[in-house]
Amino acid sequence: MLEVENLDVYYGQSHILRNVHLDIPQGSMVCLIGRNGVGKTTLLKSIIGLLSAKKGRIALTGKDLTQATPDKRSKSGIAYVPQGREIFSGLSVYENMLLGLEAAPQKKVSKKKAEIEARMETIFELFPILKTMAKRRGGDLSGGQQQQLAIGRALMSEPKLLLLDEPTEGIQPSIVQEIEETLSRINREQGLTILFVEQNLEFVRRLAQQFHVMEKGRLVAGGPIQELQQDLVARYLTV
Repeated sequence: MLEVENLDVYYGQSHILRNVHLDIPQGSMVCLIGRNGVGKTTLLKSIIGLLSAKKGRIALTGKDLTQATPDKRSKSGIAYVPQGREIFSGLSVYENMLLGLEAAPQKKVSKKKAEIEARMETIFELFPILKTMAKRRGGDLSGGQQQQLAIGRALMSEPKLLLLDEPTEGIQPSIVQEIEETLSRINREQGLTILFVEQNLEFVRRLAQQFHVMEKGRLVAGGPIQELQQDLVARYLTV
């Protein structure tokens, strides 16, 4: 599904990602973990194309996207929910959701109202609170509701790969559980491949099937989630 090979990425003169190799299988749920500042967000931004690779290759379902712009990567099937959500606070929930269609491949975009409404209802079924608040401004929602909106907006494009950066950050436990159940459901029922960055290890252990640990811009450990043992946590995650 997603192939990252020999990836080097810089911020100015600072070498952030170093020779990163990552292979995410179709239909998998994979978590990227590590201390703050080790390059996790940089890797997600590099996959979606917000940062350019100095060296290496990024491919989705065999298609080389290394030189592709972010919009072309989105239209190839990658959706990204950034840390902080970045919804449009002045637009309604419904309008925020509509904007998700802009990232969909052209062949999937329909201007027929009935088809748009059907797609919207699919998302509302996953996140019922969004339907009840469809006319409210995005900025009036709680942090957890905004996170649900950000995920729902990303799903409007019917992606092949969903990237999530810290999806539980600053969110109350009840909504964390709802997000966990929804992500698990779409992975299980729709086969959506999900790569997420997360610090909440309980959430990670319940949701992820595989993990990768990042340290100083390199992937230094990984495997089935059952192998995420306390020695790895102490070595690479404990502050």
